[in-house]
Amino acid sequence: MLELLKVSISKHAILQIDLGRDLPAVQANPAQIRQVVMNLVTNASDAIGVRQGTIRISTVLVTISGDSPVREAAKLTEGDYLRIDVSDTGRGMTPEVQARIFDPFFTTKFAGRGLGLSVVQGIVRTHHGTLSLMSEPGQGTTFQVLLPCTAERPQQTPREIKLDVSEQYRSRAGTILVVDDEELLRLGVSKALRKKGYSVIEAEDGSAAMELIRVHKDHIDAVLLDVTLPGLSSREVFEEAHRIRPDLKMILTSAYGKETVDTTFAGLRIEHFIRKPFQLGDLVRLLGDVLSA
Repeated sequence: MLELLKVSISKHAILQIDLGRDLPAVQANPAQIRQVVMNLVTNASDAIGVRQGTIRISTVLVTISGDSPVREAAKLTEGDYLRIDVSDTGRGMTPEVQARIFDPFFTTKFAGRGLGLSVVQGIVRTHHGTLSLMSEPGQGTTFQVLLPCTAERPQQTPREIKLDVSEQYRSRAGTILVVDDEELLRLGVSKALRKKGYSVIEAEDGSAAMELIRVHKDHIDAVLLDVTLPGLSSREVFEEAHRIRPDLKMILTSAYGKETVDTTFAGLRIEHFIRKPFQLGDLVRLLGDVLSA
């Protein structure tokens, strides 16, 4: 994620990476862990704002014992944990803000940014881990993610990927955000579009989609948006995406007919729709028409 993170943060922030070596594996959903890291780094960048500052990401192995105060507070089992720290030298938080920072819809930023840390905490909990923070006004903030380690070995050896972000987000065919909670369908459509020359990024729910749109609003050419999504609704994604970038091309997709979709999105202008199950060729033709309009 390093190159992607570099282009996602403020130009005033310096990104420092300190990753531990020979760490044990964790059982986790890669896309969700990327979402956790991206969200915490984006928040760190926002905390630094227009001042010069540093964002530091580190990983380390820690052992939680029976008498550990962390174990008692977070109700963790004993054992080894991977700890991911994301710290910044930004403005920090008051105790009052810290007490509410994980509440859904609470935000110190502009409208629509309040789901981030609530979503992050939910992801970490589903992985049987915990998320905590340390912060003082004027002294910066550190978020710590603890994920339980596993004795199992990864199925594939991780390899360094040199990512050319300009190429990833500016392919000749265009960059498509595919939003669908049906994993097999989302993966299949994304893979097929990549073979057709498109750059594709994926989101499995509305909240993840909005985070990607906010961070990469200038690089995404079109959004393929499933009408039925968990969490943040597709209508909310549609409205907020157009508020952030009015010219963003949106293609709605659903197993329901266009009439049902029009009812769900009553009052909004729906220009592009494709009904499931669709043929790849039909989707590619529609994308071509939408992006050339």
